[in-house]
Order: sequence, then C-alpha cells, then structure tokens
Amino acid sequence: METYRHNSLVHKQIKEIRLEEIVTMNISAIHSNDNREVTPPMEKKEKQHEYPRRRRRPQQYIDYGHTRFEWIQLVATLTVPIAIAIFTILDSVQQMNQSKNQFNVQLRIAAENRETDLHIASENRQKDLDIASENRWKDYKIAEETRLKDREVADDEQKHSMLIDHQTFLSKLILKEGVHLNNTNYEAARFVARFKTLIAFRQLDPKRKTLLFKSLYVGKLAGRLDEDMAIDLSSADLSNIDFASPRDHIALTPPSSHPYYSVNFSDTNLKNASFNSVSFFNVSFVEAMMDDVIMLSTLTALISFRGASLLRAKFLYSHYININFATAKLDGSFFEHFECDQCSFNFSSLIGIRIQNSKFVNSTFTDTKMDHSFITESEFSNNVNMRNVSLTNSKVHNCTFIDVDMRRCEMHGSSLINSKLIKVNFDECKGLTDEQLRQADTVSESILPNGTVYSSN
Repeated sequence: METYRHNSLVHKQIKEIRLEEIVTMNISAIHSNDNREVTPPMEKKEKQHEYPRRRRRPQQYIDYGHTRFEWIQLVATLTVPIAIAIFTILDSVQQMNQSKNQFNVQLRIAAENRETDLHIASENRQKDLDIASENRWKDYKIAEETRLKDREVADDEQKHSMLIDHQTFLSKLILKEGVHLNNTNYEAARFVARFKTLIAFRQLDPKRKTLLFKSLYVGKLAGRLDEDMAIDLSSADLSNIDFASPRDHIALTPPSSHPYYSVNFSDTNLKNASFNSVSFFNVSFVEAMMDDVIMLSTLTALISFRGASLLRAKFLYSHYININFATAKLDGSFFEHFECDQCSFNFSSLIGIRIQNSKFVNSTFTDTKMDHSFITESEFSNNVNMRNVSLTNSKVHNCTFIDVDMRRCEMHGSSLINSKLIKVNFDECKGLTDEQLRQADTVSESILPNGTVYSSN
C-alpha cells in the first residue's frame, strides 16, 4: 500500500513537470512568431539550422531514451523494494541476534536451573542420608537398649534362679544333715555348703547377696561370731552389698533401725559396700577388704577393723565406741561429724585423710601416719595418746587438743592455724617451730620439744 501511494505521487510530479515544459514551449513559440522578421534565404537557412537546435533543446532531459522523471520514477520504484528487502534482512538479522541472545539467556538460565536442581538434589540426598543414618542410629540404640534390657531381664532371671536353687539346695541339705549340718557326714556337708555359697555370692547381684546373707545370718548357718557356724564365709565376695539403705540414698535415719549382733565379716570382700543407717555390736571386720565403703549414720560398738583395708572409706554422721582400727589402712578416708570414743588407730595408716567436725575421746594414735592430712573443726581430748604420730605437711586448723600426749611426734611443714593446744605434751617432737606455735589460737600448759612448759598470753 505504501509503495502504491509513493508511485502515484511520483507520476503526479512527472505530469506536472511535463505540463510546465509544454506551456513554456508554447509561450516561446508564440513569442518567436510575434518577433519574426523577413530574412534572406541564407539567414533563413541558418535559422532553420538553429531552429532544430532549439527544438532539440528538450533532448537535454532525455537520457538513453528516457526522461529524468522516468529515471526518477524507476529509481523510486526500485528503491522501495530494495529498502524493504534491506529492512527485512536487517530485521531478520536483528531478530536472529535477539533469538540467539534469548537462546543464550535460556541456555544460561537452564544451566543455572540445572545447577540449582543438582545442588538441591544433592542437599536432599544428603538430608535423606543424614535422616537415614540418624534413623539407623536410633534403631541401633533402640535395638541396643532392647538387647540390654533383654539381657538384664535374662540376667536377673538367671540370678533369681541361682538364689532359688541355692536356697533349695540348702533346704534339702539341712533336712538331710540337720540345722547346723552336724550329722554323721557333717564335714562333707559343710564343705559342699561353703563351696556352693561362695559361688552363689560371686554370681549374685548386690540385692540378692544381701538377701542370701540375711537368710544365712538369721538361720544361724553363717556370719556369726558367738556360735559354731556351719558355713565359713571367709573370702566371700560381698562387694557392693547394701546392708540397709542403698548407697545413693543419703538419709540421716536413726542407726538402730537395722541392728546386727556378733557378725563375722573377717577376711571377706566388702569393697564399695554400703552400711547406711545400720547398727553393729560385736562385729569383726578383721582383714576385710573394705575400700570405698560408706558408713553413714551408723552406731557401732566392740568392732574390730584390725588389718582391714579401708582406702577412701567414708565415715559420716556416725558414733563409734570401743573400735579397733589397729594396723588398718585408711589412706584417703573421710571423717565428718564422726565421734569415736575409746578408738584405737595404733600403727594404722591415715595418710591424706580428711577429718571435719569430728571428735576423738580416750583414743590412741600411737605410731600412726597422718601425713598430708587436713583436720579442721575437730577435737582430740580426754587422754588422747598420739605418741610417735606423724603429721608431716598436715593442716590442723581450728582444732582443739586437750590433754593429748604427742611425745616424739613429727610436725615438719604442718600448720596449727587457730588451734587450741591445752595440756599437750610435745616433748621430743620433731619439726615443731615457734612460728607454728604462734599460728595457734591458744597454747596453755603445754610442754615444748625442749621440755619447757609454755603458755601463750
């Protein structure tokens, strides 16, 4: 449509130009006729020669058989499609470039999306792996807990069966050999009973150990001092046993709630045992292994720990009367709110012990090693014998010593901060210095290492 309009406009212009030329030619012809003169033939001839030249003047607008307007028309006619073709080509090239750019953008976006998808897929896979691993771990823990519970149940049932079998065996043996296993074949019966009992104590758990011991004690078959016992419990494994309240149950209940009389624990294994809230009278722990034992809120009298191993033992809120700790090993033990009347620690080892808020009356510590100990807020009074005691590098703070015999003691590196020393005999004591005496709160009527009597102001 555009081309058609353009061609019509060109034709119109050409027609107007031709019309002007015709008008001009007519006017020139009229003007020449009006001014025409009679000329001789020669001049006429020359004019005839000139006329054609004037007539040929329009030939200057004709080139190669076409007028300029025709050429313009032709050029205009050809220019439009060429311009359209060029425009079309350029537009196609531009569209191709745009398409190529869009394609590249799409490729980049696709690559980014693919990378994002791969990253998301990798994260999801890792999450799935983590979840699967966590689920496997949970399943493993559940299976392990279930297995442990099943094992505990099976073990508990097995131990219960062992206890029942042992009690059944003892019942049959008693019916056959008498209550005290003293019939005709008593030696063999007692040997078999002891052998089976020691095996049972070794295999049972602490709760059933307690039940078995109590049954033997109440039945007067074992564990007593005052009668001929049918079963000898020496070397029996009573470790971790709870004779009253459990080890982790700290309660200051009255100690008389679980009394034991004339009990024989000699040469038994009582490591990590618990004697909370229990009373003992006339009990023997001679040569027993009692490391890490706990005695909380206990009342004991006429007890012998001679030669026992009581490493790291705890004596808490207890009252002991007439107790023999001679030659016992109590290194690292802890005494708190502990009262001991007529207690003997002669030749025992109490290295690194801790004594706090405790009281020792009429007790003896002859040749006792108490090096590197910490003793605070405690009292040693009423004829306490501490001859040859070793308190090297020990801290004795805020303590009271009244009527104490400490002859030939060793006090190297020890401190007596805020302690009261009343009627204390330090004769021939080694390592006691004036500086240590000045640390004390009170020194009254005490005998110094040189034999002089000293009282501070």
